Amino acid sequence: MERLLSGEQRAVLESPGGGPVLEAVERFLDSLRLDREGEVRAATARTLAGKIDAASVSGAVGAAQALPGLARALDDALRGLDVPREMSQIDLLRARRDARRAAMLAANSGAGA
Repeated sequence: MERLLSGEQRAVLESPGGGPVLEAVERFLDSLRLDREGEVRAATARTLAGKIDAASVSGAVGAAQALPGLARALDDALRGLDVPREMSQIDLLRARRDARRAAMLAANSGAGA
């Protein structure tokens, strides 16, 4: 309340240019084909990346304290994107297991009819 009355306000974290996080996010996003929802998430990710870059070069304690939350928010924004990826060995094992289960279920449901 005292800050409001004295006219103080929080510093706005803006990156004057593209820092390393923003540049990495830009490269990643440029490699994707995004739908409308993806474009919104991409804009959010760019904003957060810029704030992370600005906070990382700021000497303010508040900026340093904001970094973990900004990083979590960026992670959430990027995870929300529908990104095609190669199947890992675990993905392949799960797919084979699911196929076996489906075959067993089909065989068992046909046997009881």
